[in-house]
Amino acid sequence: IYNGSLRNHKLSHSNTKIFKCSSCDYECKRKSKLLDHMLVHSDTKLLKCTECTYESNYKSNLKVHTHVKTPCSDCEYSCKQKSNLNKHMVIHSKIKLFTCSICNNEFYRKDTLKLHMLTHSAKKLFKCIHMFKHSDTKLYKCSQCDFSSIYNGSLRNHKLSHSNTKIFKCSSCDYECKRKSKLLDHMLVHSDTKLLKCTECTYESNYKSNLKVHTHVKTP
Repeated sequence: IYNGSLRNHKLSHSNTKIFKCSSCDYECKRKSKLLDHMLVHSDTKLLKCTECTYESNYKSNLKVHTHVKTPCSDCEYSCKQKSNLNKHMVIHSKIKLFTCSICNNEFYRKDTLKLHMLTHSAKKLFKCIHMFKHSDTKLYKCSQCDFSSIYNGSLRNHKLSHSNTKIFKCSSCDYECKRKSKLLDHMLVHSDTKLLKCTECTYESNYKSNLKVHTHVKTP
């Protein structure tokens, strides 16, 4: 139902690669692919291992790095991240840190306790885990505002709005930001590759807003 979706689809039937890297011979059909490729030439590493100093611009590389599993010394359990292993080791400590305030049941993990608390509802909330998506019950709540979510990842992303920490830094200037997407957009400032072109003249730009201003000027 969207014209833009049709335009994007038509690229699959074309051999024309309109997006070209200014640093090498790489060419592609989509802006998103070029932005990902440009990271090859960047000194800025967007992804960092939480367990060591390893850095990369690509999820696949980081995934390979973290793929090495660390075994538990007390059982056959193994995992890719040290933080997960630390959580697992609590089981062997026999210490249950989280207690239900209603029935005094004890649990090793906080998230397990949260799920358990749902069993005390007068009404069965969900027939399956999938139904969480359609529920008003939010397990993860922000401690600084009214935001809540059923997903821990959504809460982590939200917390960035309360933080002044800017973890993504441009390698070409002093620009810093909280999100990878913002840094990718900013990096176009330093690129000789222009992703957007005026259909009426030779004007080129990397930003829709600039192109819109350009095309808004009426030729007398």
